Amino acid sequence: MASASIAFLGVVGLKPLPLTLPPEAQALSSETQIASVATRSAFLASLPFDMIPPVIIDSCALRDANKGGFEVAENLHVKVSGEGASNLVLLHGLFGSANNLGQLARAFKEDHRVFSIDLPDHGKSAWLTDTSVEAYSKAVATWLIDNDVEHCRVIGHSLGGKVAMQLALDYPSLVERLVVLDIAPVSYPSRHDNVFSALRAVLAEQVTSRVEAKAVMTPILDEPRVADFLLTSARASEDGSIGWRFNLEGLQSAYKKILGAISPTVRGTKVFPRPVLVLRGELSDYVSDDSGDEFSSFFSEVDV
Repeated sequence: MASASIAFLGVVGLKPLPLTLPPEAQALSSETQIASVATRSAFLASLPFDMIPPVIIDSCALRDANKGGFEVAENLHVKVSGEGASNLVLLHGLFGSANNLGQLARAFKEDHRVFSIDLPDHGKSAWLTDTSVEAYSKAVATWLIDNDVEHCRVIGHSLGGKVAMQLALDYPSLVERLVVLDIAPVSYPSRHDNVFSALRAVLAEQVTSRVEAKAVMTPILDEPRVADFLLTSARASEDGSIGWRFNLEGLQSAYKKILGAISPTVRGTKVFPRPVLVLRGELSDYVSDDSGDEFSSFFSEVDV
């Protein structure tokens, strides 16, 4: 797949989520206030990562942020489209949602029954007490089994790619074939410190509009379009301030664990025996030129 085709995975087809703010909050987006937010944001950006003000979360940490009720997280939000004979499961990346792979869902729905899944701790799915690739894989497998969805073709991007690989190893009977987009089954160094800083800065500033939130994040992030991507997961909190649909506390606490290498669990298989296709972005360094050996350790029919 050409790099232009890969690009849509994090950029194209992302639709803003509607935010319903009270009238007094809607009136707070003057140029003066936005400039003030940008100035405070520049100050936050100058602080060391561990000095960004923390967000204190009480017992509501296990709340499903999208439904408002308490959930100890096994419920997944899944969009089903198409009526084809083959089952196709789409798994998005870190900080995203099923909407990110909407272009793929539309492209394949004529020939497949497409299951676009919000991973746990993301989108409209409930939050888990155990934030990990293994737990996400188990949650996806449980949903597929409970809903009699089998013999799946699975496409996973970034974190979703890791979950897809774990799913294939731990629940091989569910996966017919696998496509992994721009991720390898290896450990990665930290790459999102500035993203976590930007996300926390928005909460610390208690801004009430997307424009203000972007003004806070842009000085902290390397690329302005990253702020646009993150804002697709913005939501209005009860007090009208901007919050996040994903489980920021859980993701940040478990970040090093999420970055870890894939490995089969006791219940799974050591080598997945069916076809695996790996696609990488032309300018991406997540999958190296020497990744063939990394994949072949777990996947006997892999094409990188």
